[in-house]
Amino acid sequence: MSGDTINSDKICSRACPDIIKMSGDTINSDKICFPSLWPFAAVYCALLHNITFGDTPQQSPWFRKFAEEFQGKLFPFGCGVWFLPAPAKSVPDKAAPNMSYGIFLGYRMAPGCRWGGQYVICNLSDFANKRLNVHAPGQEHRVWPHFTEQVFLPKKFPVKTEI
Repeated sequence: MSGDTINSDKICSRACPDIIKMSGDTINSDKICFPSLWPFAAVYCALLHNITFGDTPQQSPWFRKFAEEFQGKLFPFGCGVWFLPAPAKSVPDKAAPNMSYGIFLGYRMAPGCRWGGQYVICNLSDFANKRLNVHAPGQEHRVWPHFTEQVFLPKKFPVKTEI
């Protein structure tokens, strides 16, 4: 290993606990145990800090920079969502549903740290037949994210009526 690789590994290892601590309840470390998701978690955590910290929404770093509140929907990192896949990545059958189920990984930022209206989603199939424990090597697991503007939380289907 080169010296640069060793130093960058130390920096990443040091930053991981800070990311979890700063995120509060929005990031579950059990869901981001493989290294391929840490870059997404870091960007998500930084953005979440900028749009939510402050006594009022007008005191958040995002509002002070752009003079408006963040326009995107807020989702917890790693939650399951329905999304419209990128047409270049998948061509569904005519009878197949338009929406796919995936894992929410964050927001795609435009130049100037602006939000361009796109969410970063990973297909649930990217996790199939993979070791998902904390000891799984990072090179074994890669994700190919979709960038999409249409994302929805799944609706709960009641098994029985609550009284």
